[in-house]
Amino acid sequence: MKKLDIADITKREGSTFVSIYMPLEDPQEVDQYLVKSKNLIRQAESLLAEKDASIGVSEFLKEAKNITEDRQFWNDRADGLVLIADGEETFIKKVNGRIPEKVFVGEKPYLLPLFDGYEKMDDYVALDIGKDCFALYELGAGKGECFALEGVKMRFEELFGDRDVNDHDKNSTNGSTTSYHGHTTKSQNDEKEQEKYFRYVSDEVAKGLKEDDRKLILCGTTVSVAAFKKIAGDKLDIHLSIEKPFSSAEEGELRDLLKEKLLPIYLEELKISLEQLGNLVANGLGSKDRKEIQQEKEKGRIDTLYVSKKAHDFDSLEMNDLTSKVLETGGKVVVVNPDYHDFPEDVIAQYRF
Repeated sequence: MKKLDIADITKREGSTFVSIYMPLEDPQEVDQYLVKSKNLIRQAESLLAEKDASIGVSEFLKEAKNITEDRQFWNDRADGLVLIADGEETFIKKVNGRIPEKVFVGEKPYLLPLFDGYEKMDDYVALDIGKDCFALYELGAGKGECFALEGVKMRFEELFGDRDVNDHDKNSTNGSTTSYHGHTTKSQNDEKEQEKYFRYVSDEVAKGLKEDDRKLILCGTTVSVAAFKKIAGDKLDIHLSIEKPFSSAEEGELRDLLKEKLLPIYLEELKISLEQLGNLVANGLGSKDRKEIQQEKEKGRIDTLYVSKKAHDFDSLEMNDLTSKVLETGGKVVVVNPDYHDFPEDVIAQYRF
């Protein structure tokens, strides 16, 4: 079973896809999830058989059935599970954010709920910065998973074991003598050493995440976060700072804190985007007309498709085909919740300039 990657799954060619969405409301209810996952897979088998009697439904979902017997799989906390199968491969993803219970069978994978930014299901990267060490965590796949950047030293002592920064703080009287004048205190040396290490971390993380579209969240003590942000400057685009070490936080506590902090940021960002969208449509660089949008999708002209969460055909085959085509041609999809933003249309497209 492979980890679901949206960019990869949209490129796969298959005649049939099964998409299963399963909310996980209580991480303690393992027995309940074993039963529920079996029921959803049975439902998928039934829909597959209706679609094409020649499909060997049991074999099609053979790999998916493994999770219905794996108690350990359900122990990792998450808000929901997404499983997509095409008869050759099975892809899975645990997500942080509410998802609807849904079984969908079609010629394209059903991905629309994954673009509900209000639920914060996007992947993020957390940089946990300490005084003399750091760690990177992938977020959005259930629990945070630590990962390393190739060739990058995680701890200060690995990089500056000789504490050579002290020598650079002394001023030699001339090039040939071993005597020095001037004096630096231990606290000054410690501060300079930390600054040197933070500069190294910011440079290496910026390089390592250069091609990564995920947003960066900075975690650490109040002192470490403030000091690192001062040094990192414009090198790193820090989306959010949390003054609590990632490594010391309980998983549920950190998830709740992230949701609380991220939602108002997202609301403001989307508000600005929708205001700009209105101007683009008024100037012919976007459209609310569904027929026109359908035509432009075939030309690959849609940069971003905004879809109302309350669209009358949100989970229809036609809407899935539209959103899939936008993704296949390199566009983006944004789900808009009218409960938060003024959005009376079902869909609005923003064109490429």
